[in-house]
Amino acid sequence: MSGFPGVSRVTDGMVSGRIMNSLQRTLSSMARSEQAIASGRRFNNLGDDPLGARRSVAWERLIERHVQYGTNIQAATSRLSASEGALVELENMIVRAQELALEQVQSTATTGTRENAAIEIGNLVQEALTLANRQFGERYLFGGDSISQAPFGQAGDFISYGGDQQESLIEIAPGMHFSSGISGVRAFGGWSSEVAGGVDLDPNLNLETPIATLNDGRGIASGRIEIRDGNGGSVTVDLSGAKTVGDALDLLNASGFVTASLDPSRNGIQLARGGANLSVVDLNGSSAARDLGIAQTGAGPNLGGNDLDPLIRPLTRMSLLRNGLGVDPDGFTIENGGQSVSLDLTGVETIEGLLNAVNTAGIGVQARVSANGNGIELFSQLAGADLRVIEGSGQTASQLGLIVPSENLSLDSLHAGAGIPSVTGIDFQITAADGTEIDVDVSGALTLADVVTRINENPANTGVVFAEVVPGEDRLRLRDLTGAPGTMTVGPENGSFAASGLRIEGEAVAGIIEGESLDPGGVRLRSAFDGFGTLERGLLTSDPNVINTAIRFLDTAQQRVLGAQAEVGSRLRRLEVSERRNDLETFETQSLLSDEADTDLAATIVEFNRQQTMYQAALQTSAQLLQQSILDFLR
Repeated sequence: MSGFPGVSRVTDGMVSGRIMNSLQRTLSSMARSEQAIASGRRFNNLGDDPLGARRSVAWERLIERHVQYGTNIQAATSRLSASEGALVELENMIVRAQELALEQVQSTATTGTRENAAIEIGNLVQEALTLANRQFGERYLFGGDSISQAPFGQAGDFISYGGDQQESLIEIAPGMHFSSGISGVRAFGGWSSEVAGGVDLDPNLNLETPIATLNDGRGIASGRIEIRDGNGGSVTVDLSGAKTVGDALDLLNASGFVTASLDPSRNGIQLARGGANLSVVDLNGSSAARDLGIAQTGAGPNLGGNDLDPLIRPLTRMSLLRNGLGVDPDGFTIENGGQSVSLDLTGVETIEGLLNAVNTAGIGVQARVSANGNGIELFSQLAGADLRVIEGSGQTASQLGLIVPSENLSLDSLHAGAGIPSVTGIDFQITAADGTEIDVDVSGALTLADVVTRINENPANTGVVFAEVVPGEDRLRLRDLTGAPGTMTVGPENGSFAASGLRIEGEAVAGIIEGESLDPGGVRLRSAFDGFGTLERGLLTSDPNVINTAIRFLDTAQQRVLGAQAEVGSRLRRLEVSERRNDLETFETQSLLSDEADTDLAATIVEFNRQQTMYQAALQTSAQLLQQSILDFLR
């Protein structure tokens, strides 16, 4: 018998199952709402909202980074604030030393008062040394990146600096690194600011020369070039993979179109193809051919490239220097603070070997490749010591540019470091034979060449007097060009001792003033320690000239410290700006995270109450629907 059309039989099991499923879904919703209310989070599992959870994780990671940036900023602020306080203390010490120097340089001072002042200066030296080695946490404030030992120490009669010029960097924003300290070189003058060196060593190329060192360090751009032979033939070469000059030659030769090699002078690259009229052009906006010195048209069968002018580097071979002439291996002598060492460069094959020979000599001298990558520089690490380089039996020091030409001698180095004093205004007057008066102010002049320039380019000197540094000698010469019957003279003005210091004061003989030797003392590390040490020596010897020299050194040291204070203050202000920006970005990111993940508590509680009511109603309804009678058991 068929059932009635459109009528289906619903069993008690189906009703029961549906009711239980409904109750379970309601319970699950209630549980999620209850968990959201308890945790404050809109979802606690990735499955609750996969896209929202993914965005929330990204916001949380960004917040973690901002929190770390904030920690870094606070640490840098604390370290720089400590450095600022130490610099203020150092400035106060310099001011006290200046006060003592000005008191004791007077004619009223006695040997006894100067000896007592020397005791106080000696104490200042020790206080300054303790200050220079002050720590912040586990790091030294003025040691640069060096943390293994105190940066400043006693080395005989001098203070040595064993730190470096690096400054610790921390990240305070994405991709933004900030210097959280100031090195002893900047604050105290840990290395001599004057450099013995200055000759372009102009190395030749070899196959190992890195592409990045060419063109004074600008390297060559990656890209494709086209070589044409003038007969319709051409080839394209991609130089993108070249890391060395040898790589570039290999890529050019692999084309089979030309023969590429170093030119005879080993300064550039040459290309050759028999019977051709070679041209090389850049493709697609590249500058590789131009950078490689071979971008030419109609060069004939042999194309000679331009000088690629590579920088020197630690692995540059000594034999390549000076356009392949190399360097005399006889060596040279370095003197620094009463110590000396003679270096023999026999067997030294690379720049690195030369640097190591100097840096391990143990006399407080450091050598490095110059900042422009063209030469070698030497620095003294001993405050107050004179650094000299003396030629050996050959020409090594001169070839390396380590002998300072007379015209480049620092005025502060003259008279064994006593320097040339100057006053505000005119220092001396040159009166030519025809009566022309030339007033000369040497304040601000740094070298003998500067003094010569101030004389020769003086507005009053229109072909009247000619000054020069005597070639190969450490002295000046003045010539009267007027041909007048009078006598040229040089005399002091405003109580200045500059003319006598330059050894040109007096009258001309046969129209010429031949200056005397200026006794240069070598390059010197100017610092607070140098000023203190010079003043102490002047007080102990009761020498007003040395005390005056110390005053100049202390003035220089004070300017250095004030400059360091200004730098630290500027960095602190930048950190304040960075901290405010970081706080704002953190707040905005937290707001985004809150909008994405936080529970709307009021709405969730309402929803929980609604679900609870539904659940209770469902329980009541199911109880009525699922009531059983005795008939259910009799079926």
